[in-house]
Amino acid sequence: MLARRRSSAHRNSTSCATGWPRRRKQLGDEEKALKYYRQAYELDATHLPTLVDRANLLYRRQQWDEAFKLYQTILVHHRESQSEAEIVEIFHRIGHIKMMIGDRAKGHQHVREGAGDQSRPPTHAGGVDRDPRRRRRWEAVIRQKRALLAHVESDEEKLRLHEEIIEVYKERLNNPQKAIAAYLEALEVKPDARGLLANVLELLTETKQWKKAVEILLRLAAIETGRVKAKYLETAGQITNAELHSPDEAVELYNKALDEYPDDLKPFERIDKIMTAKKDWTNQQRAYRRMIKRLGAEVPRRSGPPKSPSGTRWARFNRSRLKDYCAAAEAFEACARLEPENMPRHQILAELYQMQGPEAYDKAVRQWRVILKHTQDIAAMVPILKTLRHLFTEMGKYDQVWCTASALAYLRQADTRSYASTSNTS
Repeated sequence: MLARRRSSAHRNSTSCATGWPRRRKQLGDEEKALKYYRQAYELDATHLPTLVDRANLLYRRQQWDEAFKLYQTILVHHRESQSEAEIVEIFHRIGHIKMMIGDRAKGHQHVREGAGDQSRPPTHAGGVDRDPRRRRRWEAVIRQKRALLAHVESDEEKLRLHEEIIEVYKERLNNPQKAIAAYLEALEVKPDARGLLANVLELLTETKQWKKAVEILLRLAAIETGRVKAKYLETAGQITNAELHSPDEAVELYNKALDEYPDDLKPFERIDKIMTAKKDWTNQQRAYRRMIKRLGAEVPRRSGPPKSPSGTRWARFNRSRLKDYCAAAEAFEACARLEPENMPRHQILAELYQMQGPEAYDKAVRQWRVILKHTQDIAAMVPILKTLRHLFTEMGKYDQVWCTASALAYLRQADTRSYASTSNTS
């Protein structure tokens, strides 16, 4: 009976002692609060509320040694009764104390110890934690890692911590917005990290944040060259046109893509489509001329047959809308230089020269001669020879008329015009 009374009196005195410092602390009198906490601690050195409140107050007052001892006591005597989030927080504080007294290695070790087992995924179905208690634990892990960032010096270590924070937001808390914010923080450490840029772009696309997605695409384009850079610029143009409804800005991006890599004509086709929809024939013509210059003689031959703008479409555009045969011929001159073995290109070019009139007949003759040289079928040679005979007649070159007429006669394809042309030259 006496023992029970003493035990009851001991609990009452401890409860009374711990109640007073809490009220004193609430009044802002930390010195007196610490005094009462000390008295309560002397009565029961393992009483959990006393240990927690006194340790937190000492930690806040930066009395590192005493706070460290109390936190260790909590882990030794009360670890099983603490939540996972509370254990992570205690390890973080112990680590922070060690760093503040100059032992950075030990500090990092304590922080990792708390985040190690505690930050591993709990055994449950699915990746995202739905249990509020586990979610609070992951949030505590993030707080711990963010606090550790302030004490890390190397960029590699900072990036590692940022990536761990991102992983928790994405996989455990299913919070894409905070994951995006964490990505952007990581990119402040290393702005040209391709992996981070690609991953945040994926999240921005999933969440339909198109303006930010374009910004990231442009950052990716800035660190790339050639075809890869052009593809990023083209994608930025597609989003700008389809999602941000800004076709003029999209055209600028498509042109930058073509300047970087003119072999891929998809951006050019998109420009052509935008201009046609707007009926902006003047800028459409400028776009074609700009494309001609990209595919000009100064462009080196690339592996495989190079692509060029649609000859039929370009010729039709200049003939029907602009009546500009010179511009159409100019386009095919560039194409023919890039594709000297492409006979249909040479034929279109020859026909365009003929459309320009007698002043361009000599250029037409050169193209027909190229085509004739590469023609193996005798039947296919006949219309070419007849066209040459006509051009030579118009140009007054009767020796050449006689030669072509003779060739047609040898092939037994001569007609009355061939004989008439020959008699006129005799």
